Amino acid sequence: MLAKGPFASHLEAYKKYLTDRDYAVSTFKTDVRSVAHFAQWLHERHLSACGVDESIVAEFLNRHPQSQCAGQIRGDRHNLSAALGHLLTVLRAEGVISPPPASATPVDEELRSYDEYTDHVRGLAPKTRSHALRIVGRLLISRFGDDAIDFAAINPDHVRRFFAEQAELYSKLPFNAIFG
Repeated sequence: MLAKGPFASHLEAYKKYLTDRDYAVSTFKTDVRSVAHFAQWLHERHLSACGVDESIVAEFLNRHPQSQCAGQIRGDRHNLSAALGHLLTVLRAEGVISPPPASATPVDEELRSYDEYTDHVRGLAPKTRSHALRIVGRLLISRFGDDAIDFAAINPDHVRRFFAEQAELYSKLPFNAIFG
């Protein structure tokens, strides 16, 4: 179904995306099978690649009986979601679908600004920026929620407590839940 389906012309770009990021062969195969399964599901609903977005992926993940995936792909939601997240990235890079709407919370705006700074001024690698954005985002959300950000309201004790809470949280999770 993948060779003739809605993603046929994007299959090579998807494979290249996975290969360029050094995914393990087993993950590569699972992700491609996951996209093939999603393509079949889309085909049955008469949807095209240009109609795919996060809401369609969520519908697939929420309504598709995962038991039907047994034997075809690793049918758990986490693996399917990851594979389809990569697909959305590739489709956006190829201009097939539009970017997701930008969230406008104060934390989101600050994180976009911080990402630009760490990219253009500091020259950090994308993976390093991604990790930093997640940590800074959790700190800002824990301190301000959806309210305006006031950096003067953050003191060293707040930062120490935040990192202590994060360390405690991650020390209690199984290794696979953190790094899986």
